[in-house]
Amino acid sequence: MVVHFLRRMSLCLWISLLISGFGSVWILTILQPEVGLDAAPLLVFGLLAAVSVAVGWATNQLGLRRVRRLMLRADRAEREGLRNEAERAFQSALGLLDSFLISPRARKRILPPLAGRMARYYLSESRLGDDAEDFIVRYLWARPQDEEVAEQWVRHAERRGGLREEHQDLADRLADAHPLHPLIQRAVARLCLASERTDYPALQTYRRVCADDGQAPPEFSADL
Repeated sequence: MVVHFLRRMSLCLWISLLISGFGSVWILTILQPEVGLDAAPLLVFGLLAAVSVAVGWATNQLGLRRVRRLMLRADRAEREGLRNEAERAFQSALGLLDSFLISPRARKRILPPLAGRMARYYLSESRLGDDAEDFIVRYLWARPQDEEVAEQWVRHAERRGGLREEHQDLADRLADAHPLHPLIQRAVARLCLASERTDYPALQTYRRVCADDGQAPPEFSADL
């Protein structure tokens, strides 16, 4: 985030200096007889500040408009079954958020819905590739409260044979974020049982899986 901010500020500053450099010569030529030589530095500084604000706003709007067009293109390609084109459009939109065009504040606002849309796109495929799964895991780590993506990812993992050991920390986050979701709770409980965990987060998961009368479902009874 800091690198993105500094890169954007430096590029916007260079653009502003270029524009205000030419503009100040023209403005000073016209206004110097009226304002005097002493006020010329203030006039140049004011022009630079105004141009910097204008450049920042214009580049931000240009970047946001480009992101919206790319997302519309991705949605259209996905509906038409053009999976490769849809993925390229999503990746281009994601890469554009790291460019100097979009401000850090706008990036912070747009990134979660864009990442969520990409995660849903990957989950609509019958098989998850390594890159797609890595993206979904990173998204869920940042936003474990997204119930739809969490549920679909757990379903994919269950069809593949269950959650793996490297998913343990993420599984605990999802279990805490969705205490009333039976599919997520049972998938996390199976992973905890496979690791023979008896720590507090695992015990909380076992408790949620148990029925109201305190009995675990049959598939958990022996291991538990």
